[in-house]
Amino acid sequence: EKNKQQKEFLNQLYENIPCGIVHNTIATPSEFTYMNRAGKKIFGFDDNNDATTINGYKVIDRITEKSKAEFHKLLSQLKKIGDCCNYELEILRTDGNTRWVLGTAYRTLDFDGVEIIQGYFTDNTEKKQFEDLLVQRESRLIATFENSALFSWELNQISHECKLDF
Repeated sequence: EKNKQQKEFLNQLYENIPCGIVHNTIATPSEFTYMNRAGKKIFGFDDNNDATTINGYKVIDRITEKSKAEFHKLLSQLKKIGDCCNYELEILRTDGNTRWVLGTAYRTLDFDGVEIIQGYFTDNTEKKQFEDLLVQRESRLIATFENSALFSWELNQISHECKLDF
């Protein structure tokens, strides 16, 4: 009875936590076996669907090919209980929008003692968009300096400090 209550408590916790939680098989390639409500929302799925196939789409198929290959590679390196990795995935939501998630996965035992890979993730899209914007602005600034005859400049690639000569 106590185990049943603990399992129910964990399930309620997983479903109400504001970040995505997933369970994956330890097989290679890993398959999703569970995704909580917040994870489904980030991926653009209806909450009423299960986590392995949602609206006819496998969850893994919503991850871009490049991200999927890296994700499978990282998960395959989790060999023993406690092994952990961080990942960033580009996903294509069912509504056509591209999102970025940042997460951590680790090998553990589920409540029934079965080895799984459990992970949690957050929507990192806004931060990724800001990073892309900064790269674009840096490129424009560099192009402006490179095309100017009024001064010369040198950019330290390590410290990103700029030395100007007038």
